[in-house]
Amino acid sequence: MSMGRSTLLAGQHEVLGRISRQVDNLKKLGSDNITLSAVETRIRIIDQLWNKLEAQHELIRASYKDKYTESEYATSDFFDNAENTYVLQRSLLAEYAERFKIAPAAAPAREHHGDQAPKTSVPRIKLQQFSGAYEDWPAFRDLFLSVIGENTAISNVERLHNLRSCLQKPAEKLIRSLAVTGDNYNRAWSLLSKHYENKKELICSNFAAFTAVTKMKGETAEELSRIHQTVTTAVSAQESIGRPIHSNGMDLFNHLVVELFDSRTRLEWESSTSDSSYPPRHSYEFHHQTYTHAQRR
Repeated sequence: MSMGRSTLLAGQHEVLGRISRQVDNLKKLGSDNITLSAVETRIRIIDQLWNKLEAQHELIRASYKDKYTESEYATSDFFDNAENTYVLQRSLLAEYAERFKIAPAAAPAREHHGDQAPKTSVPRIKLQQFSGAYEDWPAFRDLFLSVIGENTAISNVERLHNLRSCLQKPAEKLIRSLAVTGDNYNRAWSLLSKHYENKKELICSNFAAFTAVTKMKGETAEELSRIHQTVTTAVSAQESIGRPIHSNGMDLFNHLVVELFDSRTRLEWESSTSDSSYPPRHSYEFHHQTYTHAQRR
């Protein structure tokens, strides 16, 4: 393989990595900074990256000449997988942009009684559904707050209407008993936040998904891309809940240790940490205590 082709192949993987991180990088801005302009800028960036990937793809094809179909690059379906990644990421960015365009611009301040919505009707904004899975909460929370929660043209009654329309069981059950009034929006959001801002559950969910992924089945770009996406997802998930891996590696260690417990020991561990939704410092001390206790069983 020539050095030129090697450089192009390495460049393809780098560009694909950047394409696959566009939505996650947008979320890292924080809900206060995710604006229509920011989303449109990300769309321009991902389009530029795709143009570069296409251009490099043609150069790689030309470098293989008539042996292209036999190459690892071709047999791994790298380009098709990259195209699907681009389509997925760009469509998600387009959905973000569309929600901002649907959301009404902040209306001029006007007097209205109580918590009634202004006389101008506020269109119902279509948002993604929240299934009630812990791992989906951070993304739903950030998007809902940026589009609905912090939209000054929407009353609390309308916020609660939109919130209820997004929730699926079991999340919907948490606020089912609350009447749709302005006063209950903050109560509803507080109930959801208290239940789903459970860092122990979120950490467990993040790393359970990571450790469930199978090893690479072969030396292919597709398999490497699958592992890369898994790693990126786990890192981003931990960052979204304020537990970045680079400074909270003990979270992963705790998860792996607890996975080794038998059912009785796991029950004792969960019971000892049930008073707090914050992750424990580490499980070694408890494991040592449990081991000593088990010797007496």
